[in-house]
Amino acid sequence: MQTFMIPRTVFMSLLAGSLFGVLKCVTLMVFAATSGASSCYFLSKLIARPLINSLWPDKLVFFQNQVAKRRSGLLNYMLFLRVTPTLPNT
Repeated sequence: MQTFMIPRTVFMSLLAGSLFGVLKCVTLMVFAATSGASSCYFLSKLIARPLINSLWPDKLVFFQNQVAKRRSGLLNYMLFLRVTPTLPNT
């Protein structure tokens, strides 16, 4: 579920906690989250990057230029991009 970014992993974590106990569940969830996030990263690097590069090369260049312009404050820029969709768009 982590690899393909399928929602409802919180409910699976709660279910695993009730079935296996807290200590086994924490170990299982840490392993599942780490391996799922790593495989999601490698999957997107191997498949999504060439696909996006072939479909929208101009958009990719635009985003690469935006990141290059903000290289010194990249952490603030990435946090802003992450938080912005949660704010109301009125």
